[in-house]
Amino acid sequence: MAELLVDALWLGVGATAFMDVVALVQRRVLGIPSLDYALVGRWLGHLAGGTIVHRPISGSAPIRAEAALGWTFHYLTGVVFGRSQ
Repeated sequence: MAELLVDALWLGVGATAFMDVVALVQRRVLGIPSLDYALVGRWLGHLAGGTIVHRPISGSAPIRAEAALGWTFHYLTGVVFGRSQ
């Protein structure tokens, strides 16, 4: 079981990091803007207070450490998907 969890961690983090590198190249070479994971953190922070929908999320009040929260959730999502493979 522990081996499966370690494999999921490596696969999830590796695949998510690869996706982030591709997004960085797209931004630098093609001018395609990257996703702003701070907004994901903002959404998660407001979710705890019962707000699900924001129109727009960029207009909602910032929360403390929203960028760290958003990036952490981004990589945790990758690990969850890695676990399912």
